[in-house]
Amino acid sequence: QQNLMGTSSSSSSSGSGRFGTKEEIALNDAISFAEGTKSSYGTMFGGGISKDLESGKLTVKQVIDLGDAHAKKNGQSGAAGRYQFMPPTLEDLVRTGDLKMDDKFTPQMQDKASIALARRRKVTSELLKKEGLSAKVSNMLAPEWASLPTYSGASYYGQPVKSLSSIQSAYKNSLGSPQQPAPAQTSSPTTTKSTKQPAQTQSSPTQAQITPTGT
Repeated sequence: QQNLMGTSSSSSSSGSGRFGTKEEIALNDAISFAEGTKSSYGTMFGGGISKDLESGKLTVKQVIDLGDAHAKKNGQSGAAGRYQFMPPTLEDLVRTGDLKMDDKFTPQMQDKASIALARRRKVTSELLKKEGLSAKVSNMLAPEWASLPTYSGASYYGQPVKSLSSIQSAYKNSLGSPQQPAPAQTSSPTTTKSTKQPAQTQSSPTQAQITPTGT
């Protein structure tokens, strides 16, 4: 599998500060739409916002700890960030070398981590260029994000999903508009998803948890 650490700028082809090709950026935007987290890279399970996570001040280890504490508090999930990473998912990405515990988990690093998970599922920029966010692509990613539908139109985990057509619209809209840079880091004060795990969704936002592949 491909390791994203130190990936050259050829993968960051948008020239906007966002990581990935334009197709991968559009995929990330579509996943965020499905997850219900478009408003913030600091979105926690349940819809709250961690300003320190949003601004990229936290390390990967601190985000893992934040997620664990959040899960203990709400009794359900520690999903964190724009792509609702579970703590075990981040730990798995560290084991595979895609992340380091002391990396700042900036918006761009969140983009990288999401792309790493998609590539593990064989969803590459080349595949996206060939067929876009097709029913096949959604089905390939459904075990990773419960908010994406399988071929049947239902969640891989039997949970609520957005319609494929709405997710495809989000993908196409992102492709057709100028790519915006990831939010810059700020000094905002603190306010306050290897084994496979069931994903889960909730309303406001969708809160699909990412299931690490470990393969």
